[in-house]
Amino acid sequence: NFRNGVSSYVYWNMVLAEGGASSWGWNQNSLVSVVDGHVVYNPEFYLMKHFSHFVKPGAKYLETKGEWSCNVTAFKNPDGSVIIER
Repeated sequence: NFRNGVSSYVYWNMVLAEGGASSWGWNQNSLVSVVDGHVVYNPEFYLMKHFSHFVKPGAKYLETKGEWSCNVTAFKNPDGSVIIER
C-alpha cells in the first residue's frame, strides 16, 4: 500500500469474535479475537505493534529498488533514523 502512495493506514477491525463476519457475510481478519471469552492476539496485531513501535509519526516512506525490494518497506523517521521492515 505504501508503494502506491498511501500516507497512513488504519486497521478497521481491531477486535472481533472468533470468525467475525462483516455485515455482508465475509469473515474478517482482526488484530485481536475473542475466543471462548479469552483474548487471542493474531499475527496482524504483532505486525501493527512492530510498525507502530519503530515507524514514528512524521516518518517518510523511502523507495526501495532491486530484485527483492518488493519484500522490503523502508521509512526515515523525523530523528533521521532509517527503519527497514522485511
